Amino acid sequence: MCGFVSIFNIAQGRSAEMREKALIMSSKIRHRGPDWSGVYSSEKCVLAHERLAPAHSAWTKTCPSSCPNVMPQTHS
Repeated sequence: MCGFVSIFNIAQGRSAEMREKALIMSSKIRHRGPDWSGVYSSEKCVLAHERLAPAHSAWTKTCPSSCPNVMPQTHS
């Protein structure tokens, strides 16, 4: 499962400060198995994400029942 952080309508001159805050918030879930991360920032918004690598055996057993929009895997 991935995690996203967004900050919008940033006051003028505070984009660097808000970018740092978004990165700190995003890093709070990194311990769950980081696979990749990214950040986009402009004067008015910041978007940060952590792509979390699934625990393969647990993911294939729990996801079909807990995520109804995901097709169950038929191979092992």
